[in-house]
Amino acid sequence: MERAQPSNTLGDVQSAGHSLFAVCRHANCRYSKEIDVPRLIQSIGPHHYLLPDRGELHFSDKMRCPSCKRRGVNLWLKPAAPRAKQAPPLAPPKLPNFTIVDHGRAPYAGHEVIATADNLMVGKGAFAAAALFYGDRRISLKQGAFVIADSKDGKPIEVMTAERYVEMRQAEAQMAGIAPQTKAS
Repeated sequence: MERAQPSNTLGDVQSAGHSLFAVCRHANCRYSKEIDVPRLIQSIGPHHYLLPDRGELHFSDKMRCPSCKRRGVNLWLKPAAPRAKQAPPLAPPKLPNFTIVDHGRAPYAGHEVIATADNLMVGKGAFAAAALFYGDRRISLKQGAFVIADSKDGKPIEVMTAERYVEMRQAEAQMAGIAPQTKAS
């Protein structure tokens, strides 16, 4: 549990949002009333300490009880309600990089995301499986708004084979400058 900072002066009381009560010192009265802290600060200033120094006159000694009209009150501090800790802002949810979309049988029939993937190879595999399974529908593989492949564009559906995968990985490594480039004969 986090402890509040001590309120030493009237300015501290006001900035922390605490309440301050005056209780009459006379034993037969003990009248209690909340003090208007901003008005008190306007009258005497924010730098005055809540606790009096030994042997010195304090502003609470000069305050008059509204009930019995005697001078001298004790000050009671009522801490402000603890503020609820704010949760750290949530990170935006990670959206998949690739989506496989079913556009239906008829043109402009709508669309439904049927699969998602973070990896292009997995996305292409899911696209090929969906395009072959739903042969009568238009299926597309998208990266954001960019259409990578469409089942009704007239091209045959490319099924990923182990040899094709190795070729693609080698081509990616060459483009990244990781693998040596091979010369075509």
